[in-house]
Amino acid sequence: MKRIVVLLTFLIVATSFSNISAQRRGFDMDKRIEQLKTELNLTSDQTVKIKSILGNFQDKMKDMRGNRNGDREKMREKMMDMRKELNDKIKAELNEDQIKKFDELQKKEQKNRNRRDR
Repeated sequence: MKRIVVLLTFLIVATSFSNISAQRRGFDMDKRIEQLKTELNLTSDQTVKIKSILGNFQDKMKDMRGNRNGDREKMREKMMDMRKELNDKIKAELNEDQIKKFDELQKKEQKNRNRRDR
Protein backbone atom coordinates (compact mmCIF):
# COMPACT_ATOMS: atom_id res chain seq x y z
CA MET A 1 0.00 0.00 0.00
CA LYS A 2 2.83 2.37 0.91
CA ARG A 3 4.52 1.66 -2.42
CA ILE A 4 1.36 2.54 -4.32
CA VAL A 5 1.06 5.87 -2.52
CA VAL A 6 4.71 6.69 -3.21
CA LEU A 7 4.35 5.68 -6.86
CA LEU A 8 1.19 7.76 -7.34
CA THR A 9 2.84 10.76 -5.67
CA PHE A 10 5.85 10.40 -7.95
CA LEU A 11 3.62 10.19 -11.05
CA ILE A 12 1.66 13.28 -10.04
CA VAL A 13 4.83 15.31 -9.42
CA ALA A 14 6.45 14.12 -12.65
CA THR A 15 3.34 14.99 -14.66
CA SER A 16 3.17 18.44 -13.10
CA PHE A 17 6.79 19.22 -13.97
CA SER A 18 6.26 17.89 -17.47
CA ASN A 19 3.25 20.17 -18.01
CA ILE A 20 5.07 23.21 -16.64
CA SER A 21 8.05 22.54 -18.88
CA ALA A 22 5.84 22.11 -21.96
CA GLN A 23 4.05 25.38 -21.23
CA ARG A 24 7.34 27.27 -21.02
CA ARG A 25 8.59 25.87 -24.31
CA GLY A 26 5.35 26.06 -26.21
CA PHE A 27 3.59 28.89 -27.94
CA ASP A 28 0.20 29.63 -26.43
CA MET A 29 -1.73 31.22 -29.27
CA ASP A 30 -4.77 32.11 -27.16
CA LYS A 31 -2.57 33.84 -24.61
CA ARG A 32 -0.82 35.77 -27.40
CA ILE A 33 -4.14 36.80 -28.97
CA GLU A 34 -5.42 38.06 -25.61
CA GLN A 35 -2.20 39.98 -25.05
CA LEU A 36 -2.39 41.65 -28.46
CA LYS A 37 -6.11 42.31 -28.07
CA THR A 38 -5.51 44.06 -24.76
CA GLU A 39 -2.26 45.87 -25.55
CA LEU A 40 -3.30 47.04 -29.02
CA ASN A 41 -7.03 47.44 -28.40
CA LEU A 42 -7.89 45.19 -31.35
CA THR A 43 -11.35 45.15 -32.89
CA SER A 44 -13.14 41.81 -33.14
CA ASP A 45 -12.42 41.75 -36.90
CA GLN A 46 -8.71 42.35 -36.30
CA THR A 47 -8.66 39.68 -33.60
CA VAL A 48 -10.12 37.07 -35.96
CA LYS A 49 -7.68 37.94 -38.77
CA ILE A 50 -4.63 37.97 -36.49
CA LYS A 51 -5.68 34.68 -34.88
CA SER A 52 -5.75 33.15 -38.38
CA ILE A 53 -2.31 34.62 -39.17
CA LEU A 54 -0.87 33.22 -35.93
CA GLY A 55 -2.47 29.83 -36.58
CA ASN A 56 -0.88 29.62 -40.02
CA PHE A 57 2.48 30.66 -38.55
CA GLN A 58 2.20 28.02 -35.83
CA ASP A 59 1.45 25.33 -38.43
CA LYS A 60 4.47 26.36 -40.54
CA MET A 61 6.73 26.27 -37.49
CA LYS A 62 5.52 22.77 -36.57
CA ASP A 63 6.21 21.59 -40.11
CA MET A 64 9.67 23.11 -40.09
CA ARG A 65 10.56 21.55 -36.75
CA GLY A 66 9.36 18.19 -38.04
CA ASN A 67 11.48 18.44 -41.19
CA ARG A 68 14.88 19.12 -39.65
CA ASN A 69 17.66 18.63 -42.11
CA GLY A 70 20.53 19.10 -39.68
CA ASP A 71 21.58 22.59 -40.74
CA ARG A 72 20.71 24.63 -37.66
CA GLU A 73 21.94 27.92 -39.13
CA LYS A 74 19.68 27.59 -42.20
CA MET A 75 16.77 26.68 -39.96
CA ARG A 76 17.45 29.69 -37.74
CA GLU A 77 17.57 32.01 -40.75
CA LYS A 78 14.34 30.59 -42.11
CA MET A 79 12.65 31.02 -38.72
CA MET A 80 13.79 34.64 -38.59
CA ASP A 81 12.38 35.21 -42.08
CA MET A 82 9.11 33.58 -41.03
CA ARG A 83 8.96 35.76 -37.90
CA LYS A 84 9.47 38.91 -40.03
CA GLU A 85 6.75 37.74 -42.42
CA LEU A 86 4.44 37.12 -39.45
CA ASN A 87 5.05 40.59 -38.05
CA ASP A 88 4.49 42.18 -41.47
CA LYS A 89 1.17 40.34 -41.86
CA ILE A 90 0.06 41.38 -38.38
CA LYS A 91 1.04 45.01 -39.04
CA ALA A 92 -1.00 44.96 -42.26
CA GLU A 93 -4.10 44.49 -40.10
CA LEU A 94 -3.27 47.34 -37.70
CA ASN A 95 -3.75 51.10 -37.80
CA GLU A 96 -0.84 53.53 -37.26
CA ASP A 97 -1.23 53.80 -33.48
CA GLN A 98 -1.49 50.04 -33.12
CA ILE A 99 1.64 49.55 -35.24
CA LYS A 100 3.59 51.86 -32.93
CA LYS A 101 2.35 49.94 -29.88
CA PHE A 102 3.10 46.63 -31.59
CA ASP A 103 6.68 47.73 -32.36
CA GLU A 104 7.15 48.82 -28.74
CA LEU A 105 5.77 45.49 -27.54
CA GLN A 106 8.18 43.63 -29.84
CA LYS A 107 11.16 45.60 -28.50
CA LYS A 108 10.10 44.94 -24.93
CA GLU A 109 9.71 41.21 -25.61
CA GLN A 110 13.10 41.07 -27.34
CA LYS A 111 14.71 42.74 -24.35
CA ASN A 112 13.08 40.19 -22.03
CA ARG A 113 14.25 37.30 -24.25
CA ASN A 114 17.80 38.64 -24.18
CA ARG A 115 17.71 38.77 -20.38
CA ARG A 116 16.52 35.18 -20.12
CA ASP A 117 19.21 33.95 -22.52
CA ARG A 118 22.04 35.29 -20.36
